[in-house]
Amino acid sequence: MKRYKCPKCGMEYNRPGTCIILKRQLKKMVQNLFWATGYNAIAIPLAAGVLINYGILISPSVGAAFMSLSTVIVAINARLLRVKKG
Repeated sequence: MKRYKCPKCGMEYNRPGTCIILKRQLKKMVQNLFWATGYNAIAIPLAAGVLINYGILISPSVGAAFMSLSTVIVAINARLLRVKKG
């Protein structure tokens, strides 16, 4: 079986272009991680009532809906990896 060497990272793969695919996957994983962490870091304290002194409070059900929306956005973002070519 022929092995292909990636010129950027120096690793060997069975198929040409695998290094590019892995880079795109890693980039998308980091995007999803930052999105979900940032979004939930804001939504959870708001639902818990951290800013109640400032008049900002959302009900736990709305916080759960926002967190579910975050999951949907992460899934759509991951799906875009398959749609985008090159």
